[in-house]
Amino acid sequence: MNALVITGGVDWVVDLTDRLTEPGTYDLVVVDDEGSVPGDLPLGEMDMLFVASSDGRESLAESVQSMRAKAPLAFVVALTELGDLEAAAEIAQAGADDIVLKAGEGPELVLGTLPGFLERYRSIHRLRLWNDRFRSIVRSSADAILVLSREGQVRFINPAAADLLCRTAGEVVGTEFGFPLVVGETTEIDLLLPGDTAVVAEMRVVEVEWQGESCFLAALRDITLRRQTEARRNRLEAMLRQAQKVESLALFAGGIAHDFNNMLMGILGHADLALGELDPDDSARARIRQIESVALQAARLTKELVAYAGHPGQVLQNVDLTDIVRESEPVLRALVPDQCEIIMDIPASSLVLQCNPSQVRQALINMVANAAEAVPDRGHIRVGCHPIDLVGGEVTPVYPIAESISGRFACLRVTDDGAGMSEEEAARAFDPFYSTKTVGRGLGLATVLGTARSHRGAIAMDTEPGEGTTLKLMLPVAGPRAEEQARSEADDAVTEASGTILVADDDDPVREVVGEYLSQAGYDVVLAQDGQEAVELFEARGDEIALVILDIMMPRLDGREAFRIIREQSPSVPVIFSSGYDKRSSVSRFTGEDIQHFLQKPFRPSELLRLVRSVLDPGG
Repeated sequence: MNALVITGGVDWVVDLTDRLTEPGTYDLVVVDDEGSVPGDLPLGEMDMLFVASSDGRESLAESVQSMRAKAPLAFVVALTELGDLEAAAEIAQAGADDIVLKAGEGPELVLGTLPGFLERYRSIHRLRLWNDRFRSIVRSSADAILVLSREGQVRFINPAAADLLCRTAGEVVGTEFGFPLVVGETTEIDLLLPGDTAVVAEMRVVEVEWQGESCFLAALRDITLRRQTEARRNRLEAMLRQAQKVESLALFAGGIAHDFNNMLMGILGHADLALGELDPDDSARARIRQIESVALQAARLTKELVAYAGHPGQVLQNVDLTDIVRESEPVLRALVPDQCEIIMDIPASSLVLQCNPSQVRQALINMVANAAEAVPDRGHIRVGCHPIDLVGGEVTPVYPIAESISGRFACLRVTDDGAGMSEEEAARAFDPFYSTKTVGRGLGLATVLGTARSHRGAIAMDTEPGEGTTLKLMLPVAGPRAEEQARSEADDAVTEASGTILVADDDDPVREVVGEYLSQAGYDVVLAQDGQEAVELFEARGDEIALVILDIMMPRLDGREAFRIIREQSPSVPVIFSSGYDKRSSVSRFTGEDIQHFLQKPFRPSELLRLVRSVLDPGG
């Protein structure tokens, strides 16, 4: 340890300081007065200062005060011959930690006793060092730190707190903090800063003693970015769960549609064949027509299932969305109760889409039907469409699930002033057969979601309880008008035909019906119950087979594998594929092959024969 002795011109001071300190424990620097202190002496690092003065208590008090300012951590001892308590009090107030009075033959301590002198020094010195380090840590802390009175008044803030609050220490100290203080727990508070900037802060409170006062120390950390990141992650996780649910339901719907289509193929096919065998006046014809009608309704349901799975299954056309809305108006008005008003908001300019018009029309009908269930008596439904330019992130759509959309879109909009939906109800609005009113009766908005998926568009929904619902189906507008593909309405009558056709399908009714269709048209037919048998029959009779019709999903060898083997034997033989799935999802199973001809089940005899004739006789 080291000490500085300022004798103040008093000759007994050095001897007195020797008696106050332990021999050999101090390096003493002795000077006559403050002006004699060496310039290179680091006063701020001194452990102890002895200050004496022969000019009375005012001079001694000034010297003590000066030394205290220069060495705030040192233990300052005033040495004096003044014996009155008033002088001692004034010197102590100037910053002296102890006062030594020379009286008689030996020194006497006014504050404390001589044996406890060094222990008093060590205690005060340690306390000052701790306080200094504490202040240094607090001031340099990255966390915002505030010292608050028991009543919540701000006593001190560090620079980080000033930065967080966007205010100076002078503006904050002395004001009320305004938030409840829970000692020992971590809480979150919302701060509103100048400029209406909102900040979320995490706060931890402990009890401390500050300048002799029992206070609270509150440490604040800005967690706004963390909360925003967590909120974004939670949204993305919810979107991912929704995407997985949609994809699972779509896969399920596609599988059901495939199996239904195979069954409907058998029902419709045998109904067609039965009608062809009955006399025109046979009473059974009416019943078979009824069977056929019901089967066709079921076929339309499977198309909705395919639409929900996200595949239109038809050629897209360039169509004006305003025409679709305008032409649908009579149907839409029929959906709405008489006491409810429907308002059509159709722009004069066209909005051309490359779309499946029947699918878009059905989506609009389902959107209005959903709104009609929600509106009260004398409610209103507004239907409209308009162009919209979207920048990535401008819309958070229901679909696509985990990405934003951008580009030029046509927005088909249906708004109602009904009851609206809660967050939980809105999350399920696009589930098949879900309804907030009654037990679900159909695919409803699920097909609207399928329309968005199949057209690479999006759905956005705004709804709150009691505030109604706005549903927006956004579809990309068409580029330069493409040449529309149209099917020729060829004569459905059966004409003379010849040639051998290999038909492979693992579904017995479908295989039999297709065989009957072709046989009645004049073709020779070879039937196979799976891909393996089709390959074996082609190996045996390949020279006479003019056309192969393959179901894609078959046991042992599926249509894709059978196709490759048959093509290796005869690269030129034409092949027609059929499936209960739509063409796009069916073709996706093939890589590298050119799939030119496809029939989606259920198909009618006229569709089959028209395609067979065009394949076997392209120029006919």
